[in-house]
Amino acid sequence: MPMQHLTETFVHRTTAPALGETWWWDTKVKGFGLRIRPHGRRTFFLKYRAQGDRATKKVVIGEYQPGNAAEARAKAKRLSGQVAMGSDPGAEVRTAARQRRREQEAETLGELFPAYLDWLGARRKPRTVQEYQWLFTKRIAPVLARRKVRDLAKVDVQRLHRELRSTPVAANRVLAVLSALFAWAINAAYRDHPNPAQGIEKYPEKAKGLRLAPDQFKQLWGVIDQVRTEGGNSDALDLLQFLAVTGFRSAEAYHLRWREVDPTLGWALLAETKTGESGRALNALARAILARRTRGHPDERVFSGPDGQSLKEPLKRLWVDEPRSSVLRRGRVQGAMARPPRVGIRTRAGLPRGFRLHDFRHNYVTAGAGAGVSLAVLQAVAGHKDPKTTARYIQLGGSDPVRDAAEQIGTEFERALGKAAEVPVIPLRRRG
Repeated sequence: MPMQHLTETFVHRTTAPALGETWWWDTKVKGFGLRIRPHGRRTFFLKYRAQGDRATKKVVIGEYQPGNAAEARAKAKRLSGQVAMGSDPGAEVRTAARQRRREQEAETLGELFPAYLDWLGARRKPRTVQEYQWLFTKRIAPVLARRKVRDLAKVDVQRLHRELRSTPVAANRVLAVLSALFAWAINAAYRDHPNPAQGIEKYPEKAKGLRLAPDQFKQLWGVIDQVRTEGGNSDALDLLQFLAVTGFRSAEAYHLRWREVDPTLGWALLAETKTGESGRALNALARAILARRTRGHPDERVFSGPDGQSLKEPLKRLWVDEPRSSVLRRGRVQGAMARPPRVGIRTRAGLPRGFRLHDFRHNYVTAGAGAGVSLAVLQAVAGHKDPKTTARYIQLGGSDPVRDAAEQIGTEFERALGKAAEVPVIPLRRRG
């Protein structure tokens, strides 16, 4: 194997082989070599043996350019020093090359989304993750899943947003998901700025929430009382009335625990909500509903059926009518073993067919606005403010604007029912 001091003059003037390749090894720096191929292409290498490895390896230092032989020699010395310290420069170069190839290949949006979903799952609630996954699968993936993340432009997102204009709420949610996804992709170096989902005007959304007139609210309350006398599920009816007068989200009421409630003081401190920990004031009607519930173990749910069963399905069956197809199927196929028909309190109370259980929350906030409660206080009453800020200003004794607002809203409901705001303090019964 030819040896030679690889100076600038030698590297520049040495003759290239007609066939194959020629190797020269430096006499000064161990492992520093030069490969010369036909047509004159010259490449510097370092030959080395990593610690614990019996085989020799070569790592490319770089192509020869006039004047860079000394620089190549200096780099060979640095790499030799790293090898002596236990490094394996060849493996590191190969790893970097694989990373560059991955970046050049550029994942498609469909390939990248699972990684984003994993990242999101550690930072958002499961329900949010499920919503993002559903929107991506149903709305985004059919159009953009096969497109390269680096190639997607604002015009692509605008086109998808425009195609969904017949469902403006869904279109705007898709835009929000894409904006968050691209922001994460940019931060993780999967693509460069700008974010193609930003700067696109959202469609106007019509509020779904429907305000109940006082006579409608009174009619609803009467139907609930009637269903109770008919033997309806008392636990689910309590839950329905609680939702109607508190503005709680359905999930918050389903999972409310006794340890989170102090009916005497009129407060509930929810450990887990859509926005984290949140304090809520309970008006007189809400306190009366809680007072007739049998208080159980602190970790038990306030609203649950026998043996702690969830009231989600019983409440649904009380609230909405059964589809005609289900009635026919029950009669023709299932016979006497079929489930009991739904009660349909919503229809019996004469409420709009589109009025959902969640609309009680909208109704609660709207009733507060009608009672003159300020927007800032309403946000706290409904748990819309930052939960940490809310917790700092909650006072479990005395008077404060949040408690006063909750009482004002409760008074509005009581006025609709034709009742005075007189709710006796009923001692809570304990199980066992």
